[in-house]
Amino acid sequence: MRASSSRKARPSRCYGKIRYRDRKDAKAALAGFRARKRADPSAHVPVRAYHCHRCDGGWHLTSESAQEYAERFAGSVEQRTRSTVRRRMLRLDRELRLREQRARSRVRSSRDDWAEAA
Repeated sequence: MRASSSRKARPSRCYGKIRYRDRKDAKAALAGFRARKRADPSAHVPVRAYHCHRCDGGWHLTSESAQEYAERFAGSVEQRTRSTVRRRMLRLDRELRLREQRARSRVRSSRDDWAEAA
């Protein structure tokens, strides 16, 4: 249950989190937290270890279950997708209105040219 001693060598972007060198170390720390939970039922205990892509392959502990994480992540992806689609639709609508305005102004200017010529 030792945290990574290479924290100084590789700066972590995961500020405030303990970085474990590998899965084995993270699981050992998790077992230690679970033992502490048995001694003090009111203690806050992480439930799983996860591999972190931000700090060069380190491992962290979290109290969020894998299912809770998946549901939260799926919701955020769905929300981002909806907002992206909404932005694209608004942009296309603006472009269409601009094209119509330009076309109308071209028609007006060509009418004016014909009127001047006549």
